[in-house]
Amino acid sequence: MKIALGGAAKGFLKLISGSIGARLISLIALPILSRLYSPDDYGYVTFVTALATIAVPVVTLRLESAAMLPREEEEVSSLARSALVSSIVLAPLYGLALWALSYLKVGDLWRYEYAYAWVVLLTLASAWFAVVSQLALRQKLYGEVAKRSLYQSGASAGVQLAFGFVRPTAFGLMTGQLAGSLVGIGAIFKRVRHYFRRPNRGVTKRTLWKYRQFPTWFTFSVFMNEVGLKAPVLLVGMVYGASATGQLGMAERLLGIPLALIATSVSSLVSAEFSEMVRTDIPRFAPTYLKMSAWLALPAVAITVFFVSVGPWFTSTFLGSSWAGTASLVQIMAIVYSLRLVASPLSGVLLVLQRARLTVMLDVLRVVLVGSAVGIVLYSGVDLSVAVTLLYGALSVVYVVTWFVGWRISRQHDERIIGTESAS
Repeated sequence: MKIALGGAAKGFLKLISGSIGARLISLIALPILSRLYSPDDYGYVTFVTALATIAVPVVTLRLESAAMLPREEEEVSSLARSALVSSIVLAPLYGLALWALSYLKVGDLWRYEYAYAWVVLLTLASAWFAVVSQLALRQKLYGEVAKRSLYQSGASAGVQLAFGFVRPTAFGLMTGQLAGSLVGIGAIFKRVRHYFRRPNRGVTKRTLWKYRQFPTWFTFSVFMNEVGLKAPVLLVGMVYGASATGQLGMAERLLGIPLALIATSVSSLVSAEFSEMVRTDIPRFAPTYLKMSAWLALPAVAITVFFVSVGPWFTSTFLGSSWAGTASLVQIMAIVYSLRLVASPLSGVLLVLQRARLTVMLDVLRVVLVGSAVGIVLYSGVDLSVAVTLLYGALSVVYVVTWFVGWRISRQHDERIIGTESAS
């Protein structure tokens, strides 16, 4: 049996080309935006975006990922429509809960007006963006997904620059981010709209029960994962203030450019190609897992060397004098981002193989390690650089463990398929 690695490679090249174009747009705009907007503005946006990111997999109940697996299109329609409906119901409830919590007045970021509304809008836009993107990947519309990335990045940067030259406030940054998501949705919706036709109610009930692990185990798992990932930003936002959050957010953005450039494309490829292997019972998980790991290891090493050696000089020159705090943070965070570049995309194997309990165990590990680091920071009152070292060091351990777990279950899956074929 053979897997069409040629097709996978072509899909990867299409996705990576779109990501390269999108990141180039962001990279060109970034030194201008960093001189137009203040660290406080970026701190507000970083904090609000972190809250929205945590909510996205919860409000969709992870049904957009389940939509990659059914053979019958009516089942796909059931899952896609259910994801949209759940997001429309749950996102406003999430915003209402945040509004109630704001009366605790933790940190200074809630002094910005309409933060709750922005969280709801970004959550909804990101949720719908995730749904239509997964449906496009199911059809292997790699070229359309690549164009979507370009349109999204261009719209976001364009709106932010326009507001920046007229009245640079956090409102302009938030509006640009929202505009990018909406344009991205519009770019591919026509190609996947047939999935949103009304399915038979009985089919919907049967399909939701069939893929019940996604709204239960996997939703909880991804929520825990996002809480662990965003805990550093939320902690810094509540303890060290808006300006420090802006510096950290800018460091994440710089390091996130290569991460988004490569990891997002490979994540899409992992989801599409490994889902097809599940549908066709092709025992090539382990070799493909190692090949994709090799693809990711080379840029990961290059990123680490670059940011550790010349990161502070590059950051201060590229962003401007207002971002001196970011220059030291990129060195601290470079290694963990490189580990994430390798482990994060390949963790999609756990989702495709529906290893829900194992995924939850890894996410609980992340929360325990990061939570321990949070406790140390709060108890000891360390400065920002030490806090970031502790928080991101905890994350690095999780990425190493995650890669080995993915490799192990890939081998086990292949062995099971081969054993079944031999028995028959």
